[in-house]
Amino acid sequence: MYLILIKILLILFFISVFILLYFYNKKDDFPMDVRAINYVKSIENIRLNRFFKIVTTIGDPTSIVLLTLIISIIFYRNNLHKDALFFSLNVIIVWLFNEILKLIFKRERPHIKVLKVRGYSLPSGHAMVFMAYSIISIYFLILKFNHSWIIYVVSLIIFFLNISVGLSRVYFRVHYLSDVIAGWYAGFIFTILSIAFHILYY
Repeated sequence: MYLILIKILLILFFISVFILLYFYNKKDDFPMDVRAINYVKSIENIRLNRFFKIVTTIGDPTSIVLLTLIISIIFYRNNLHKDALFFSLNVIIVWLFNEILKLIFKRERPHIKVLKVRGYSLPSGHAMVFMAYSIISIYFLILKFNHSWIIYVVSLIIFFLNISVGLSRVYFRVHYLSDVIAGWYAGFIFTILSIAFHILYY
């Protein structure tokens, strides 16, 4: 059963590589990207600026490091040393994986940016890393606590925040929508593979 699951996940992983290549080859003329940028321009206002500024800050590297440290410390203090290491390593590895992918694809960011950012565009680091962080957090919430409605509400909030972090990068025009979708997908596949490994060997 587990071997079948791993094979399916590996197939999905390779599919994600082809999706990344497809988005890369489209460069900046992907119709979905053009429509998305035009749309966010049309709805831009002060309230959305404030909301997405907060959200995108939550997905910043500094915030992710702090959140990861907090979760890891909680695990460690509750004698969940392996889980603390697993959680931390997954966030670090997916972060490094994202940087490697950016260097491979070298896709330039949108020409008009609201925020000052550096580096390449594909896949979105905020979308990919926060997707991984969110899924692992939800996984451990469900694994370690009783299946109460509170846990599911918290999980839904985390999921909503994850989607918002990705969309904030499009709103501020620092990423194309395809960058964000590719980041979500790559982060999802990477994390599911990690969770499968955790179930099998931890």
